[in-house]
Amino acid sequence: LLSYAREDALRFFDINIRQSYYSKELIEALLHKANVFKVNDEELVLLRSMCDLEGTDEEVCRKMLRKYNLRYVILTAGSAFSSIYSPDEQSTIPTPKVQVVDTVGAGDSFSGAFVYSILTGKSLREAHQLAVETAAFVCTQEGAWPPYPNKE
Repeated sequence: LLSYAREDALRFFDINIRQSYYSKELIEALLHKANVFKVNDEELVLLRSMCDLEGTDEEVCRKMLRKYNLRYVILTAGSAFSSIYSPDEQSTIPTPKVQVVDTVGAGDSFSGAFVYSILTGKSLREAHQLAVETAAFVCTQEGAWPPYPNKE
């Protein structure tokens, strides 16, 4: 399918490392095809050792931007914060404190809101803010498909 994507299309890779269903070769092959990479803080620890990446979280994310020619690296850290890096910008936003009901769908809603915002011309910071707010809202609802109030 990726061979049919336009060159300027966003090709999003949310690594979602689970059990032993991954390898360095597979991850690197997918990184070379993607231009947006989403990773959480626990997965970044694994990638550091697997790919011999040293430095702070920001340094590792910036190395990945350059090494794989990515437009964005998204680092999420659950209830603490998220950061988004591009070659020229960086945005870090604390995770809003909400009454968590269910976290199912939070990561996907974050990703969807970010991609939507970028594709509709929002700045990195605006896209990040909507992603954070959307994921926080989803966490206050039960199930992965809660009704979402239209903010337009």
